[in-house]
This record gives sequence, C-alpha cells and structure tokens, in this order.
Amino acid sequence: MTSADGSSPSAPVPARRVPRFVVPVVGTAALGVAAFFAVPHLLPGSGGEPAEGGAAAAQPSAPASDAPREPAPARPAPSGDARPAAPHGASDGDTVTTSEGGDLSIELRTRHADVPSGAAFTGKIRIANHGTTPVHLPAEGEPRPTLAIVIVDSEGAEVRRVVESGANPFPRRTHAVAPGAVWTLPVTIVAAGDDPLPPGRYSIHAELRADPMWKRLGLPTWTAPKGALRSELVWMTITER
Repeated sequence: MTSADGSSPSAPVPARRVPRFVVPVVGTAALGVAAFFAVPHLLPGSGGEPAEGGAAAAQPSAPASDAPREPAPARPAPSGDARPAAPHGASDGDTVTTSEGGDLSIELRTRHADVPSGAAFTGKIRIANHGTTPVHLPAEGEPRPTLAIVIVDSEGAEVRRVVESGANPFPRRTHAVAPGAVWTLPVTIVAAGDDPLPPGRYSIHAELRADPMWKRLGLPTWTAPKGALRSELVWMTITER
C-alpha cells in the first residue's frame, strides 16, 4: 500500500500500482469516495475466474519398477480471483463458525510493538466470513477505498488515516471469501517517505465500509448488513531514532 498526502492523483494509475493516500487529520476530517461510471466486465464464475482450458496433455508412461511410487503432490484449490492471486492474498487455512445472517469480521495484526520514528511499518488484515454465502472483495493489489487504517494518538485524537484508492474505484479483480474462510491481506501502516510520527504511544485500528455501487459488478459483494466494521485496537510505540 506509493505514499502521498492530500487528494487523489489526477492521472490514471496502472492496475497493479495502487496509490496510497496518507491523510493527516486536524480536527474532524471528512473523506468521500467518488462514484465512477465505468464498470469493468468480469467473466462469470467464482470471482470472475475464466474457465480453464482443455484437458492436460498426457504424460509419458514411466518404466516399470518394483520401488514404491511417491504420491503425486496435491493440486492447489482454485482461487476466487479473476486472475491468480499473489501468495499473500490466499486464504490462510483458518476457519470460523458460520450462521444464517452471519457477517464479516476484521482483525488487524502487527509484528512489532516498538517502531523507530520514520521507519516503515506493516501489518496484516484478517477478514473472516461468518456468513453462509461467499463474499467478493477487491483482490490484493486492487484499490480498496472502503478500507482504512486509522492511527490515534495517546490523547484520543486521530492523527492519520491511510486509504488505498485509484482512478477507478471498481476493482478489476475480486477475491471470493468463502463461508467460514479467513483471508489475510498485507497492509502498509507507515510507508517509507511518509511524514514521521512524533515519538509516543499510538493505537491503530482498521475500518471496513461498504460501497453500494459495487452491486453493479454483478457479484455477491459485501453490503455491510450490520454497518461498518472496526477491528480491535493494536498499540504501538514510536521511539526516537
């Protein structure tokens, strides 16, 4: 998640290079996501994944042998993305309980509790589907204007809000979070080149909101049936360099 302060860039951004907006907050800040009219065409299927090609070519027969044959490696499960997802964008194998009317949940995890001022700082967002139907979300590397990382100082003032955005808010690729699945996404909380945070103690949380315009994608996207989601707080200390 390149860094920039202020407003969205005027020039279109390539699909795999998503600008990262770091918004310093003074008092109350209002953020809006512009509605765009261009809707990408996604192929039918889970996550818009294109149909696979013909049958695999036959392999030459191996010479007869009395030695035991090793089992063939397991075939990876198909991804919910329209194109193959990066390794970090795959479901992590954990599962959660599901129920009718179940919603998504989000969790923010970080590796370090102490970070030198000005140093890059990353984390992971875990999105779990407690419902009974798949939910499509923007795939890794796509703009995610509805996901924000919020940094709050020790006095309770919001000092920074990090949002990924792009020229087109509609994702070209989606990832289907299956019922009971957990999807892990890497996120950049403080990037190299961001204005350094002053030394002190800060809390961080993630916020996920729905965009009603995503219904135009023709996929079962998340509609925030119970409102916006907010993760539990994660604490970090910014230290002197």
